[in-house]
Amino acid sequence: MSADDEHHAAWSSALDELEAAVDDAIVASLSPSAPVGQAPALGDWVPAELTGPVPTELLERAQRIHDRQRVALVHLSGELATLRRHRSAVGSVRAATQPQQASVYVDITG
Repeated sequence: MSADDEHHAAWSSALDELEAAVDDAIVASLSPSAPVGQAPALGDWVPAELTGPVPTELLERAQRIHDRQRVALVHLSGELATLRRHRSAVGSVRAATQPQQASVYVDITG
């Protein structure tokens, strides 16, 4: 396999991984019934170690993946805002329904 073929194969593999990740993110963001535990863990992502630019033949595919990532980001940002509102509402209900506890001080010097 020539160096150009290896370079192309490495980029193609990296794009495959990015495409699968964006597919997972879009499916998760469009499926409100999906359990949170099924969301991909971003901390597990490791950028591919690639040398050189994207091969010309793969530029269009890379751009499509990038565009889909931006769409997924918009969806996920909207979900994050919704989750923050829900968390705030739960906190309000919790604060309103929990009994108030007064502070208790014990005088140990007097």
